[in-house]
Amino acid sequence: MWEKAAKKLGKGFLGYKTLFRTNEKDQYASSYMWKSERDHDRFMKAHHDRLVSLSKCPVEVLGYYNFKT
Repeated sequence: MWEKAAKKLGKGFLGYKTLFRTNEKDQYASSYMWKSERDHDRFMKAHHDRLVSLSKCPVEVLGYYNFKT
């Protein structure tokens, strides 16, 4: 659901990757790639609360990381 919204509404969205973590809760971690932190912040400000309310599982945003440096 987040990926579909990011593709449709997120200016500067480049792609995403979902990783499966095998722990006692069988949680997933997704990494979304943006052209800039500004694009990420704009998307999160406009759509984060709505997407969290629609999610079937708990959602926690860890932050923005620049992996190019």
